Amino acid sequence: MTKARAAYYSLVRLVVALGVATLTFVSTPARADAYAWSVSSGRWTASVMLTGFNEGAGEGGWDESSAGEQAAWAKRFNAVIPPRDRVDIVYDDASDQDTTLTIHDGRTTEVVTMEGAPDFDVAISIVAAYFHAAVPQASPVTLYTVQVMAARSRDRAESYSQSLDARGIAAEGSFYDEKCLPCSIPRTRIEEGADGFHRVISGVFDRESRADEAAATLRRAGVAAWARPL
Repeated sequence: MTKARAAYYSLVRLVVALGVATLTFVSTPARADAYAWSVSSGRWTASVMLTGFNEGAGEGGWDESSAGEQAAWAKRFNAVIPPRDRVDIVYDDASDQDTTLTIHDGRTTEVVTMEGAPDFDVAISIVAAYFHAAVPQASPVTLYTVQVMAARSRDRAESYSQSLDARGIAAEGSFYDEKCLPCSIPRTRIEEGADGFHRVISGVFDRESRADEAAATLRRAGVAAWARPL
């Protein structure tokens, strides 16, 4: 066994021994029976489900602040995961009170059980040790969305947004999702601009190329759409 791999297993044993129960993601409270959020970005995914009364977290769908936090984590995880490998983090308090961290390295699959809800600081240390990489510092990220309309009239923007939702038309491929269960959350929303325009947007992306792809798909369906920073 190499020194690096020995250090990795020592870290995993320490995590299991100490236990981890700090959830690093906190959403704005509201009302709901269950709350879920998920991230899928490059070589890293995370999925969390919280049952019971959760003060309605996720009622309005994703928000920019939460998405930005998760984009920053995605950037750090992707920096230490080699191409063609993958890391998945799953927590569902309905079926298990522990977090499962799964590392797929192309040859083997390593599963680490972390006590309690996910702690990304600990998780990224485990992943970095496994791949013999340094843990990167947090750095700024840019979020993108797809805009489909801008109008001076709030009523006009709302009418267009509702018509798209009614037809099931929305930007696909968002890297982040957040929702309450059971809830019906519109997939388009209205952004109020300081210039007096009401902009109808859909989706949230941590890569401009993905937002461009989503906008192109909408244009092929006959919907005017373009990617832009949030």
